[in-house]
Amino acid sequence: MNFSKWIRLLIGMPPILLIVELFLAYSIIRNLNVFAFACFLMEPEFEPMVKTLITVSMAMLSSVFLVNTMFGLPSASRYSWRSAVRTLVFLLLASWSYELIGTSYFNIMPLTEMLILSVVAILILMLPQVRAYYVPPMIEMPPLKWWIKFCFLKPKEYLYEYKFTYNDN
Repeated sequence: MNFSKWIRLLIGMPPILLIVELFLAYSIIRNLNVFAFACFLMEPEFEPMVKTLITVSMAMLSSVFLVNTMFGLPSASRYSWRSAVRTLVFLLLASWSYELIGTSYFNIMPLTEMLILSVVAILILMLPQVRAYYVPPMIEMPPLKWWIKFCFLKPKEYLYEYKFTYNDN
């Protein structure tokens, strides 16, 4: 038996998703670090306090999304896949906001490295074998365009739609 098939049987998901899980775990640790430093270094003046509160709220919100994504990623639900892509995009926005606000010294990873790792994680999620894991049985694989739309919009699905018709008689 192939090693990757053995690992897939053991963990129940494509082995390449472990890379995304490790990145998500690292991002949670990074957000906890940002949260701890921001709370520890809070200043009583108005402008630094607002920056710190924005940083703390972004770190908390991002951490909630990351934990939710980590628990949902092994499930074969495509909504978990969508949540993972959205979380990675939000993580990029949070990292960019840390740089914009000027609290980049809180980060344990610079924005460029975070950008590269997030893009790699999104590309892993876009791989055909990973997307195939999130397709329900006996349903054909939607094209990549559908998956990209599915990330941010809700495309109309006719497979699960029932129509009731009534006779006028």
